[in-house]
Amino acid sequence: MSVQAQAQNTGSPPPTDQQNDAAAAQAGSPIGGDETSSIDTSPGGGEGEVVVTGSRIRRPNLESTVPIASIRSQDIYSRADPSLGETLNDLPQLRSTFSQQNPGSGIGIAGLNLLDLRGLGVQRTLVLVNGRRHVPSDIQNTAAAVDINTIPIDLLDRVDVVTGGNSAVYGSDAIAGVVNFVLKKNFDGLQLRAGASIPQFKAGGNQYVSGIAGKNFADGRGNLTLAVEYSNQERLFASSIPFLRRADGFVTNDTDGVGLTNGSDGIFDTVFARDIRSSTISRFGVI
Repeated sequence: MSVQAQAQNTGSPPPTDQQNDAAAAQAGSPIGGDETSSIDTSPGGGEGEVVVTGSRIRRPNLESTVPIASIRSQDIYSRADPSLGETLNDLPQLRSTFSQQNPGSGIGIAGLNLLDLRGLGVQRTLVLVNGRRHVPSDIQNTAAAVDINTIPIDLLDRVDVVTGGNSAVYGSDAIAGVVNFVLKKNFDGLQLRAGASIPQFKAGGNQYVSGIAGKNFADGRGNLTLAVEYSNQERLFASSIPFLRRADGFVTNDTDGVGLTNGSDGIFDTVFARDIRSSTISRFGVI
């Protein structure tokens, strides 16, 4: 019978049963295996919340930088414009279209304030209110543009203008971009505003009066808000401005004939004249 000899330090105490169990468990684990966390299998151990704070998966086709310009209600109030369209049409992102200052021409657009991002057309600018689509107003023109006069200025919290194309998210009416009007929430109190302007030539003035009242109830779980707005823009004719009452301009003075020396007879072909009138229309009306 063969006997295996092993040298050991006789000064150390013999291993206990717990140390033997730990050594056996360590020997049974695979070499180079990944470290795993213990799992609570007791009846009282519930499932914990898993929070993903980041991902290394790149999605360049789904995520991109979108430029957003936000206008606060305080900025709109400080301008004292008679309508919201007059304020927004001064932004570089928006082309001045139909407004009180520039009514344009067409059927069914008189008195409307429409938005046109990048000059691509009012039908390609999507207007939202609190992230939802609004009812269009120019039924006989494009049947897609929204009259922003229907949105009270006092109810606005801010206006977000997204100039990046968002047709993939909102549809073909957002090719130029999106203008989102965010309204106030839980307004409690009373606010009144009024304004008027008197032009230099006593014509084309405007008046503006608005008010908003709100009240919270049911311990803040409910809110009732009422907003009223009145805006008036007087008409402005060219005859109301002294330097536009006369039709000044260039008129034909001479016509050069064929075969002249140096191609000219020395007489100005056109001259500047003041108060030009039609030769076929009587100055004082119908005779």
